Amino acid sequence: MSDEWLKRFSTWRPGLELAALLLGVLVVLLGVTPTAPPPASYVPGVNLIDRPLSLAEAETIDWPDERQSVYTVPAPATIGWLRWSDVAMAELDGPLAVRTAGPFSARIYWNGTLIGEKGQPAETADAEIPGQIDAVLSIPPDLIRSSGNTLLMEFSSHRAGYEPMTLVHSLSIIPYRADDRRPLRAYFPLILTGGALLALAFAIAWAGHGRRDGRAYHLSLALTALFLAGAAEASRAFVNYSYDWHQPRQAIMLVFLLVFAATQMRFIVLRWPAAQRRALFAPIATAALAVMVILWSPGYDAKSTLAISIGCLAMGGWIIWHAPGHTRWMALFFCVLLTYALRWPGDFLDRAIYVLVLVFWGFLALRVPDLLVPRPQAASKQIKLLTTGRMILVDRTDILFLKAAGNYTEVHLANGGQHLDNRNLSALVELLQDAFHRQHRSYAINLSQVHEVRSSVGSKYTAVLQNGVELPVSRKEVQPLKARLARPTPEAGTSPRP
Repeated sequence: MSDEWLKRFSTWRPGLELAALLLGVLVVLLGVTPTAPPPASYVPGVNLIDRPLSLAEAETIDWPDERQSVYTVPAPATIGWLRWSDVAMAELDGPLAVRTAGPFSARIYWNGTLIGEKGQPAETADAEIPGQIDAVLSIPPDLIRSSGNTLLMEFSSHRAGYEPMTLVHSLSIIPYRADDRRPLRAYFPLILTGGALLALAFAIAWAGHGRRDGRAYHLSLALTALFLAGAAEASRAFVNYSYDWHQPRQAIMLVFLLVFAATQMRFIVLRWPAAQRRALFAPIATAALAVMVILWSPGYDAKSTLAISIGCLAMGGWIIWHAPGHTRWMALFFCVLLTYALRWPGDFLDRAIYVLVLVFWGFLALRVPDLLVPRPQAASKQIKLLTTGRMILVDRTDILFLKAAGNYTEVHLANGGQHLDNRNLSALVELLQDAFHRQHRSYAINLSQVHEVRSSVGSKYTAVLQNGVELPVSRKEVQPLKARLARPTPEAGTSPRP
């Protein structure tokens, strides 16, 4: 009894380790502020008027009593005004400045005096000059009162190219600094994580190359795409671009995140294969749903978050459904990723996705590397066929070809016999490895039994076996089949996948 328990614990141990690791990472992500900003007074609430005004009108008009968070301020129809009254001045040393950021142009007035511009707002797109995405505007010391300070901002956003979920990214009082760009320290954790992701992508690709397992390249490409998405995010600390470039930057990030999700799913589908129809339908259905969400969602953060959430749901479901029972704990990662994305979407895109992905795939690469890129192992000369109610041992060399039969597979033998295996064709080809080639969506042949490959009228191809049986060959598999036949045929299961 104890031996059985120990064996089961050994099987579960990587999953328990992963759960503990993810829990620790989540505690850090949720308990530590991602970037500690300098001491500042943050906007408790602002008043908003969505129509053109002169400065004199803005100072004397009756403003709405209702205040709203600066992060919920919408883009004005033409040009609008924002008022931050009774600005609470923090205990800051030295000269002070207004820091503001977002896809808009603005003029900033402090106690009725213009202190600077972020581009030039206007009532039309042609008249507006787009401002930089980030701006730091110095407040003259003689304009600062001990209390009752008021900030007015005239702003417009005709050049954004989309409807931002958050127009004003920040509006605060900070110690003055000459550099308008977002501080590099804000992206320092992302830069470190990105470097580790790139190193992990290289290591997985190298392992796949050494073991001749092309599936590893899909995972390597996924991690590289995520690194590039992070690089696009961190580019804001290096280039203070005009705000009309904010949409292309976010579009680039969205494309890389979609490549990450698609290639990651491709790796999972290839690593734990299923019936061909299901292997085609699941990614296509997932991609179609993601495209619908992207077209429906208004902002790029929402597009990215929801598309990745759909991918996580599909990948987690695939692992639960198709991966061996002792490896289904991997679905835990996609559950965590999905929950985080839906609960904290902003933080998810800023840092969590990079950290969680690095932790998960890095854990597998270090703790259970054979799960990602299996080692080639010498297989038994026999294969266990699973038929209804019994198991049959058959010599691999006695198998002529395999034929798909829905979710089952017909196993045809050299002596004319035939068995129906409970598994699909993809699963059996995976077990038989290099001695067999899937030359058609419904057939896989024993390479050692092939006599010749013939072509006929209409660009149709057939493989003729030693006993004269002819099997169809799809056009796209003709050249790969001929290339494999030109090489020495390996013994079944003794060499790695090509």
